[in-house]
Amino acid sequence: IAAARVRNEDFMPTQSATPPVAESLPIAGDDAASPATLVVERRPRLIIADDDPVVCAMLEMSLGEQFDVVGVAADSGQAIDLARAQQPDAAVIDVEMPKGGGLSAVRGIVDCAPATAIVVLSGDESDSVVRELMQAGAMAYVRKGSAPQTLADSLTESIRAHTRWAPAGPSPATPR
Repeated sequence: IAAARVRNEDFMPTQSATPPVAESLPIAGDDAASPATLVVERRPRLIIADDDPVVCAMLEMSLGEQFDVVGVAADSGQAIDLARAQQPDAAVIDVEMPKGGGLSAVRGIVDCAPATAIVVLSGDESDSVVRELMQAGAMAYVRKGSAPQTLADSLTESIRAHTRWAPAGPSPATPR
């Protein structure tokens, strides 16, 4: 398991490197027989799950400029419920949480929101834990205490990779 690299740039304010997510929305055109499509760009939607409210607040503050934080959960059950309701682009999940922990949350989110890229956040680096989380569907692991930009970069890369390889997300009838 590689340790996260810390660079001077991680502590300096930068332009958002997180690309907006494009969504196509049907709009009425001049000719009703051929409706037009409007492409709207938005910040990627993110849920945060950690049982420590201070960690949640810090993550929400540090990631809020690059991501649209649509919910915060304190346990795995809440994380799964949020993912089901919000269908986010990404989720940051702590390994150690009440009601089943991070592994339960990862499995539940994969089941109810398969288009969500999951990044696991924890101080536990044991190979077996990380391997189990990745096999369950997490895209990346970031060690707690890493620079906020390291986590943001990991989320961005996970969204890109997951978008290329993930099964289709929710049906068009499901609100995003």
